Amino acid sequence: MEDDGVVKNNQAPSGYVEPHAQLLSSPDDEELLYKVMSVENLLNSIANSYLHFNRVDDYNDFPGADLNDGRQLPKDKPGNSASSFEMSPEFSAENYYDQSRSRTYACCFSIKNSSYIWENYATNNEK
Repeated sequence: MEDDGVVKNNQAPSGYVEPHAQLLSSPDDEELLYKVMSVENLLNSIANSYLHFNRVDDYNDFPGADLNDGRQLPKDKPGNSASSFEMSPEFSAENYYDQSRSRTYACCFSIKNSSYIWENYATNNEK
């Protein structure tokens, strides 16, 4: 599949890293940023030179996390299911949105080393 924005072979086009970067604000260079992650993910991040993110369709890192975050709205799903692409009629907008969500990653940072981030994001891991 070429990534020209057209659905081919029942695959949504690949996404882009931070297409909305201009809308984000960055802390000052001297500001510390904190990210809580498991020791295993930290070691993998260091060994493989990457920063660990979670897929939004599997984002349940704390009690009360919205398991439907980024999912199609229930009232939109019938229309999305009935809408298909001209060049790939067996591929619906519902398929497109589900694939896009499965390829979307999220990560949380804090500028404060607070008890809140440790209590809500450092869970489900012995280390």
